[in-house]
Amino acid sequence: MALLWFVIGLGVTLAVVAVRVPSTRIPVPRSILEATSLLLMVGGLAFRWIAILRLGRFFTVDVAIHSDHAVADSGRRQG
Repeated sequence: MALLWFVIGLGVTLAVVAVRVPSTRIPVPRSILEATSLLLMVGGLAFRWIAILRLGRFFTVDVAIHSDHAVADSGRRQG
């Protein structure tokens, strides 16, 4: 967990620093970058919520394997 928080902090720090470096700027109008960023964020959130709803009672914030879990190797529901 500490490594995860370290990587998140490093990513945010590098993003803040990169804003100040002209050579890291993407040559696209700001409005397009903002719209693309918003679409990616909303898409990621939608993907997460779909996964949470699909997993149902098997969803937890902590990755864990329980004795009644089974490996899904197809798109069909087990049991």
